[in-house]
Amino acid sequence: MNKLINTVLVLISLAGFAVAGYAEDNTSYQAEAIAKGKFADAEQGLLAILAENPNDPYALLNLAFVYNKTGDNVKAQDTYNKILTLKANPYADLASGKSESVKTVARRGIAKLAAE
Repeated sequence: MNKLINTVLVLISLAGFAVAGYAEDNTSYQAEAIAKGKFADAEQGLLAILAENPNDPYALLNLAFVYNKTGDNVKAQDTYNKILTLKANPYADLASGKSESVKTVARRGIAKLAAE
């Protein structure tokens, strides 16, 4: 299995139960804050990760989710669109137990936003 999947667990559910996992270096993608509904804290933490690595697809996915949950659908859409521009398209383990590429998850996020 892809090493990235083994070292980074990202659980994204566009149905409303998004929680991020952990990177190999034990850096949280704000899983606890998201799970507790502390979206402002999660946003700050994710922006800090992105300040170090602006193209971190997992931080971007979780940030888009946070924006959506807080009603900032413009920022959510912009963040999903940024994911679609990345060269990398790693896979993430989803809450459903499936693995999908981050771009597939982003496209589904955009579709969900359009339906709201």
